[in-house]
Amino acid sequence: MGKPDWSKFDWTGHTISNYKVENVNNCSLKFKFASEDKIPMQPARALELGTCFDTLCETGKIPDDLKLLNKHDIAVIQERYQEYKKVMPAGKKQVPFQKSVGYKDWSLIGFIDLLPDDFPNAPIIEIKFSEEKWNSRKASYKVMQATIYAWALDHDLVEFHVMNFKEPGLQIFPVPIHEIEIDKMLDDVVKAIEKIESGIRKPEENKLCGWCNYQSLCPLFNTNDLEVK
Repeated sequence: MGKPDWSKFDWTGHTISNYKVENVNNCSLKFKFASEDKIPMQPARALELGTCFDTLCETGKIPDDLKLLNKHDIAVIQERYQEYKKVMPAGKKQVPFQKSVGYKDWSLIGFIDLLPDDFPNAPIIEIKFSEEKWNSRKASYKVMQATIYAWALDHDLVEFHVMNFKEPGLQIFPVPIHEIEIDKMLDDVVKAIEKIESGIRKPEENKLCGWCNYQSLCPLFNTNDLEVK
């Protein structure tokens, strides 16, 4: 939600986030561009929609650095926020977590959108804002994120609360987490860390290439066949 406060973490060891795990496992070159070279991504409408809604949920205010959303867009987001506000559970927002992954001095870090006041008798909540309605298949793409949150807080249930731009109505997708998902998640995290430590950065074709913000720099899209170092 909004702009996270990274000062809450212990930086004496190595850290990795869900975003970096997914990036490096999908394509180590994208990880290089985003996390090592820190090349800014082009603004994306979907990202601004989510950031705007998240910031409203956290602070009640519209962010002042939006570039792609117009007055109509913002008005719709405010309507959806007022709708969700009526049912949003009371609780702590932007809850930081940091937990060792059991590999050298590496730890997983991140923020949980909403931790209800009656936790652990209630699920961990991740808030999403989308231009389209979700379905169970869409929710299944987020199992890695849900598993990290459940593992970090020793819990077994995460709920995705999804509001969408085109029509009102809250969608709730419960994601129960079992030991098998946790084992796979930790394996994927260690795999990502080993790729980072190897120093190898190369383009890796995957299902997300079509949405990548770094296509102009990638040899898979660039006919100049850039040399990657």
